[in-house]
Amino acid sequence: AGVQITESTQAVWAPGDEWRVAQTPLVDLAATGSGGQSEFFRVRDAARLSDGRLVVANAGTNEVRLYGTDGGFLTSIGRTGQGPGEFERLTSVHSYRGDSIAVFDYWARRLTVLDSAGTVSRTASVEVDGGALRDIHPLPDGRFLLETAAIAAMTGAKGRMRIPAPVLLLSADGAEEDTLAVLRGFDTYVFEGGDARPPLPQQLFIATRGGAVYFGEGEEFEFRTLDLRGALRAIGRLPGYRLAVPQVERDSIRDAMLQQELPARLRPIMEAMAEAVPDRHAAYSGLTVDPTGHVWVQEYTPTVGLSESPRRWLVFDPDGVWLGTVVGPPNFDLYEVGTDYLLGRARDALEVETVQVLRLER
Repeated sequence: AGVQITESTQAVWAPGDEWRVAQTPLVDLAATGSGGQSEFFRVRDAARLSDGRLVVANAGTNEVRLYGTDGGFLTSIGRTGQGPGEFERLTSVHSYRGDSIAVFDYWARRLTVLDSAGTVSRTASVEVDGGALRDIHPLPDGRFLLETAAIAAMTGAKGRMRIPAPVLLLSADGAEEDTLAVLRGFDTYVFEGGDARPPLPQQLFIATRGGAVYFGEGEEFEFRTLDLRGALRAIGRLPGYRLAVPQVERDSIRDAMLQQELPARLRPIMEAMAEAVPDRHAAYSGLTVDPTGHVWVQEYTPTVGLSESPRRWLVFDPDGVWLGTVVGPPNFDLYEVGTDYLLGRARDALEVETVQVLRLER
């Protein structure tokens, strides 16, 4: 079969047809309890289990926390450490095979599976040849998709580059099976002795749903779909989507970079990056797929600091047609879309974190 390419020049939804997000949360985990279990720091991910319970990766304490459907605290698993059920850098949590929970720790290179009560069922070391580990995505058959970064590509390089990102298939016990694809990974600026985050960086986003892998590399407004053999199946695209960065904004970024106080050895590196601020920003800032096969692409937002602007997601139907835009509250980091809810991390004006479930009206 050929590759299905869908290009949209305007949204399909007529005024009034848009899906809406209620501004008052259905559940706010900071408001449903008291004490430390309703306080959050460095939340990295959250997921909703099939029975409605919520699981949160609170990386600030390296805990996986489990909450009831009403937001009441149930239990926590883990702490900082290297033993079973302990974590070094909590990365993500996922609903896995019914009400089991898959937990990934990229620093420890370890996958932990918890049963429905939050007890450690098994752990597996994720040992792959070369590269840094980024994240995992469970597949319906129990296997996993693993994002990696081929950091060896930086050896001998200089200047700005996208790090190659091999995407691997792992067995249910974490063993490498195959390479699905090699994509364009995170953006960095390489110099002798290290690398640094450049201005207006590009980023790779990956999501899975059913037997399909969705990804976007962010240089153009498009996303692609692969099957589990790595074959390209579909492309959704918004041609001509505006990505230009006005000169006044580029100058502002440049000036802010040059005003930073740095050790003398790093000053030339910052100056080189400041003089090469791109004239285009990334096409988007996130990609999620809901249970009905709709693709949610987060409109580009700067990655630093808080914003007063609402979050906006461009929604595409399962055939890649742009339906329209869904608007959510500012500073809401989307982790999961259900048929009638959004799950994510919210931050207030003081950057205090919470995890919320918002009602989605389709």
